[in-house]
Amino acid sequence: MNFPRSVPPLALLALTLFVGCDDLAHMASAEWEQRGKAPSAAPMGAPASASGRAVSATPGGAAGPVLPPGGAGATKPSVPARPAAERAETPRAAAAQAPLRTARLLATWNGGCGLVGTSGGKVYGRAPDCRHVLELDPDTGKLETRPLPVAMLVRTVDGGAAYGCELGRSDACHLLRAPLAGGKATFVADVFMGVDGHGQVADGALAFLSLKKGTMGGPLVRLDLATARLTEVAPGVGPGQVLLGPGATYFAGALDPRENVGSPSWGLWVFEGGAGPRSLGPVSVDDMAVDAEHVYYVTPQRELRRLRRRDGGGGELLAEVPAPPSLNGRLGVSPGLALSTTDVYVSTANVEQCQIYRVAK
Repeated sequence: MNFPRSVPPLALLALTLFVGCDDLAHMASAEWEQRGKAPSAAPMGAPASASGRAVSATPGGAAGPVLPPGGAGATKPSVPARPAAERAETPRAAAAQAPLRTARLLATWNGGCGLVGTSGGKVYGRAPDCRHVLELDPDTGKLETRPLPVAMLVRTVDGGAAYGCELGRSDACHLLRAPLAGGKATFVADVFMGVDGHGQVADGALAFLSLKKGTMGGPLVRLDLATARLTEVAPGVGPGQVLLGPGATYFAGALDPRENVGSPSWGLWVFEGGAGPRSLGPVSVDDMAVDAEHVYYVTPQRELRRLRRRDGGGGELLAEVPAPPSLNGRLGVSPGLALSTTDVYVSTANVEQCQIYRVAK
């Protein structure tokens, strides 16, 4: 099924009830590839400083984060300068490298998937029908499904509940909390044009890229799950993906809203303590996850890497993850990551089969 390139990602979400969750993932990935960067699941302007400006999320209506000024006459924002040594990712062969860890296959699932988090010792991922989440016991390799009360694009699982955007809405992410033990989903907030993707709960909050209409970029916002309060982290960035970590917001993509893949502002950026964006390097990220010490990410070449989250140093290749089996050239779903205290979990998938691997930290 083909759709015009002009169909925005969130408009594609409204089509899900007709084409199925796997087909939606395929279409959304293709749309982002055409425009620059595929989202990490279905898995994606340089501000002088973070504004800290807050906006409210009103139950029943779309939240309205203040969007950046723009237009044909707008001055192109400056991008924080990088040292010359940071302008290209260090080739693997040029860096001292410890022996690679083994990517151990834990489970295979019929259908696409993308990991969205860990909770209570279990690893969770999206199921292809959008009405279940996958639950993996990493000790036994047993993979089961947990039903969701409504069809939703699960963003993360935390504290025994799935958080995700209800299907059938194109103007906002209608974020719901769905207990995995059963029961009704509860409304959290509407995030205006919130881009679908993998999230991570940190300090009781989630982060979103909120699109500016007609573009692939917009403000980065932080949503407090207890109060539904939205706070602007950055007034405008380009295409990419955002994730909360301990005390900071991480963005992988184009910092300048007028730029795209491979541009001078493309890379991994961190916003911390109200300061302006700080570069962690011009790395290529398909998905990422953060713990107290490191940013873990998987590249388009399925290399699992990590950096120190404080300064971007200590770049290290941990493992090479096998490619998903090819199915007559059909599109693959971008890899997904989830972390426990001791391991990194990586999912790879095409639209018909998913593999979940474990790599020791």
